[in-house]
Amino acid sequence: MTEDFDRDIKVPSRREHIEHCKDLYGYGFEKIHKWMDGTVKSRGPSHRVDRHDIDKTPDKAYDIFKDKVPEQYRKYIKDAVKDHIELDNRKGEVSSKKDDERIGEKSLRQAMCGGLKMAFVTLIGIVPLAYFFISALVDVSVGLYIFLIVGIPASFFFSFLLKWNEEKKSLESGEFERDKEEPKNRKSSLHECPNCGRTVPDWEWDEGEEMCDTCVAEDTHVAMGL
Repeated sequence: MTEDFDRDIKVPSRREHIEHCKDLYGYGFEKIHKWMDGTVKSRGPSHRVDRHDIDKTPDKAYDIFKDKVPEQYRKYIKDAVKDHIELDNRKGEVSSKKDDERIGEKSLRQAMCGGLKMAFVTLIGIVPLAYFFISALVDVSVGLYIFLIVGIPASFFFSFLLKWNEEKKSLESGEFERDKEEPKNRKSSLHECPNCGRTVPDWEWDEGEEMCDTCVAEDTHVAMGL
């Protein structure tokens, strides 16, 4: 990457990131991705701790891979790793924001449904009693008007406020459970690692190295002399 490259460039998706790498480095995305993965996986399952260390990981990547890539691409290693760290951070922020929005929307829907239920109970229970009480104090027609104009809207409004306050307290206290159900149509393929012989799912398989993450981490660990 040239020194005058704008570090504020936004790369919000994997597709755009791939195109960005090709335009910027003239080198394949998968190759660049290995520079970071090979560095941060040295600690096994805890490699994500290093993945976002933008101050240390780029230097580690350069030391390890400077002799393993074509000479004309060595100067891009550090910037490529920084790009990936920044991309991972942005993905985390977007994911967290979406989760918060989804929880808020679900809580609002529950509050509205709960408010309508409470309003219905109020209508068939408390409001009639209030109507007869008012009618006993004033003229029957006046009591009916008060019931229609004030009683019904007020019952819906106060019932909704009560239910919304209840949902808000549950959300703030952490009692509101997130939807943890996985899509029923989600399929996961299994891979047999040629190195250790274990059968692992997609999320534990490194397509670039064609072996499981554990073996990749161990190989990199040895390469780093750790």
